[in-house]
Amino acid sequence: MKKFAACSFVFAVLLVFAISGCSHPAPTMPLATATAAPVTDFTATISSTVTPTFTNTTVIDATATAQEQQTATMTAMYITQWGTQGSGNGQFSNPWGLAVDAGGNVYVADLGNHRIQVFNSSGVYLAQFGSLGNADGQFYNPAGVALDAAGNIYVADSGNSRIQKFDSSYNFVSKWGSAGHADGQFYGGPFGITIKGSNVYATDWNYRVQEFTTSGVFVAKWGSGPGNTGGQFTEPYGLVLDGSSNVYVADVNNKLIEKFNSAGNFILQFGGYQGVINQMLGSPTDVAIDGSGMIYVVDQGNHRVEVFTGSGAYVTQWGSYGTGNGQFSFPFGIVIDSSGNAYVSDTNNGRIEKFKL
Repeated sequence: MKKFAACSFVFAVLLVFAISGCSHPAPTMPLATATAAPVTDFTATISSTVTPTFTNTTVIDATATAQEQQTATMTAMYITQWGTQGSGNGQFSNPWGLAVDAGGNVYVADLGNHRIQVFNSSGVYLAQFGSLGNADGQFYNPAGVALDAAGNIYVADSGNSRIQKFDSSYNFVSKWGSAGHADGQFYGGPFGITIKGSNVYATDWNYRVQEFTTSGVFVAKWGSGPGNTGGQFTEPYGLVLDGSSNVYVADVNNKLIEKFNSAGNFILQFGGYQGVINQMLGSPTDVAIDGSGMIYVVDQGNHRVEVFTGSGAYVTQWGSYGTGNGQFSFPFGIVIDSSGNAYVSDTNNGRIEKFKL
């Protein structure tokens, strides 16, 4: 069994897998059977919307270029939130990964409830699919969700060590993956998942990123570990691709964002334990990119979102610990829609928060 030098703080708070000490056993299906959340009550659980307030704190990196410093005047304006702790429609038990479709609908990997929930951009509950199990269309701790251009939905079914594909009407299409260390297999995952063109990218605790076609055919892999030198990982989670197909990966335990080119060659890394305090990352769990190429990192350990340029220069941040509007308690996922809205899964507060960038 693989061992890690240190356990990331994120797992002490959120991870629902059975973890002993600092080891990460491959998940197995529980013997008990959970009852799926009801799907007949078409009721939204939206928190009250208040007057939007600005919540960012801008501390410009002195080494940033003039253009980057100008960008640092950007603000993230709190818009609304929805969700509470629970298992009903619109409620969450550890909301993790997020995705948006072309119509602006938001997909949430409701990890503890073993389902995917769908909302419109205002937080109105629309639908859900999935339940606890290992049959086709069932999940065990789904950690991530992504969509392709055709509206197909891909779910990182982490506890079952597989990726499942659904059509836009939530019908099961296909699956691939199993527990292990070989090409196309996953250990302790998959966790992060994203789509670029006709390829699917996913992370797992084999210290790597794997690339597949949208039909599940293995294409490539990169990464090694455990380690923190260029191209190595300890606990890779969220990932995203930019317009040039460069891949950014959030490595939780190394407190780094690593950047690779489309061939999987290491380019650079940023964050880490040392440096300007605003550039340091407590536990980066997910990463997103906006239309101008700015990189948004969920810094879970510091209860905030940090913004960097594509070359890793610090720009700004927003958020603090708490339950108020624009605050977070161990946030996990982030996604940005085509209108410049950012959605953050505020995991321990059991809600989704929406900001205007």
